Amino acid sequence: MKNSEKTDEINNDAASTRIDFKTEKKIRNKKKRKILFLIVALLCVAFFLVWFLLFDGKDELMSKFEFFKESQVAPKTIDVSYVPEGDCRVTAVNDTVIICDDKGVTGVTSQGLWKWNVPIMFDDPCFTFNTSYVLITDTEGTMLYAFNEDGMMWQEAFSEGIIGVTPTKDSKFMVLHNSYLYKSAVTAFNYSSEVKGLFERKYGEYYMISGAVSKSGEQVAVSGLYSDSGVVTGVVTFLQASDGEVYSTEMFEDEFYPLTWYLEDAFFAANTDSLVKIIKKTETSDEGDSVTKIWSREGSSTSLLCAASLNDKYLIAAFSESNAETEEQTPCYINIYKNNGSVKKTIKVDGLIRGIKASGKTIVVYLENEVRLYNILGQYIGSFNAVSDIQNVEFLKERLIVISGISGISIADFRK
Repeated sequence: MKNSEKTDEINNDAASTRIDFKTEKKIRNKKKRKILFLIVALLCVAFFLVWFLLFDGKDELMSKFEFFKESQVAPKTIDVSYVPEGDCRVTAVNDTVIICDDKGVTGVTSQGLWKWNVPIMFDDPCFTFNTSYVLITDTEGTMLYAFNEDGMMWQEAFSEGIIGVTPTKDSKFMVLHNSYLYKSAVTAFNYSSEVKGLFERKYGEYYMISGAVSKSGEQVAVSGLYSDSGVVTGVVTFLQASDGEVYSTEMFEDEFYPLTWYLEDAFFAANTDSLVKIIKKTETSDEGDSVTKIWSREGSSTSLLCAASLNDKYLIAAFSESNAETEEQTPCYINIYKNNGSVKKTIKVDGLIRGIKASGKTIVVYLENEVRLYNILGQYIGSFNAVSDIQNVEFLKERLIVISGISGISIADFRK
């Protein structure tokens, strides 16, 4: 009897142990499923965040819902009381309007009030912008001036005529200029408390006309042309930003590119007939290098009118088709290109576009007598009608713009 009881106890213990093992196994499997579910959920969240933050996910979502649609704004306007003398060119830096005329260079507040004047005269001033100042030079002039909202910062003299200026996002900038015994040259500078030369690259055969610096600051692209027996060939040289050493050169038969930008580290170049994207790595290997024609006229009557980059991320390009019979321009359209060359959005615009400016998330398009604002989603924000031909438009701040025309200067505030 006792042996039988012991046997029953042993069997009961074994059964209990088996039950415990099964329970533990179920618990372990349940935990594994929870952990697996949590991992999958975290991966989905991570994927969504990357898409949302880096690949225009936010913009795509906003464009899908009426809640995020841009509300139209009627601008508040101010007529600047300053009366220019002679030929007048207008630009802006930070919150200050800068006017070049026969009085010199004059600063005016965003409320239209006089701030300062520097008696320097320009015959044909050219403006180039950095984040905190504007560079001004005469076409083929030998002096370069820097102005901010407080007036003139510094000046730099060149022995030969200046062709163009290319700023970067920091204190560095490049100057394309003529050079004795050479066709052209590019000199890189750095400005802190004074202007300091970094490197100079001279070109014996190429006449360089435009340049751009990559967002990483590692690459410099310089675009120009050369002529051999009457045949013009376009050329783009790629330099290391550290020392100006040429590491790659790209040739284009029968065309050259005067308009240049970097979107991230992808180089874009344009003329009226075509738009190309060039990838050139600074490594010795050419793996990953490419030349892609993003758009081409290809025998059609469509031409590229103008373009501007936005935050080194998008290229805003305006196109129009000419009517061969009437010699008139048809309604224009704008393509917003991503840095991979694809079109993010197309905007149709009635009327002939004269220029494009872009800042933050705002695109300004100006026609003969009208300024129109759009956001990066292509949604219409508002417009301003001028009484005379518009010559130029610049940002004072995002959605706060200065408009210069033949009869005067106005400031339009599209901020809500």
